[in-house]
Amino acid sequence: MSGDLKTRMTLVGLIVILITFAMSVLQTPRAQRKDRPERVVPALFTVEAACPLPDKATESALRLERRGRLFAERYPYDPEDGIRGAQLLLEAQACYRLAGSDVDRRRTQELARDLMQRVEADYASARLVLKDALASDHWDVIAREVHRLLGLTRHLPPGAYVEWLRETAGRANARASMAQ
Repeated sequence: MSGDLKTRMTLVGLIVILITFAMSVLQTPRAQRKDRPERVVPALFTVEAACPLPDKATESALRLERRGRLFAERYPYDPEDGIRGAQLLLEAQACYRLAGSDVDRRRTQELARDLMQRVEADYASARLVLKDALASDHWDVIAREVHRLLGLTRHLPPGAYVEWLRETAGRANARASMAQ
């Protein structure tokens, strides 16, 4: 074989390997790709809530609203408290509805809505910061944002996004510790 033909054959072989690799990456299901978040992120809240003690609706509403406000105040320190606070306020709203107290129902509805909007905004912000950090390999930022997102999603049933967050947390912690 001449040198020119040998070079061409090597080049063709490399191109075939690159095309095969690219096709395997493109055909890998999105949930198996470690470097990208899922496009479909789970909703944090379900707006359906029932009064846990319908026979004691007024007492329940007062207790639930008080607890919901306390959790809402603690939200800046623990993401799960925002989720729990919103859920308690939604339950209080349902109890006030059963008790026939429209003024109290509207108040707790507004409190729950405001808290949920705040948590949802933080959820979107954390996802955006994580996306940017992943693109630039800032593993300390990735670790921080994944931890924040795991706190916000801890109440959700297992799914692809939460599983991806857990896997990313492990990789981020390992990479961040190696960088120190």
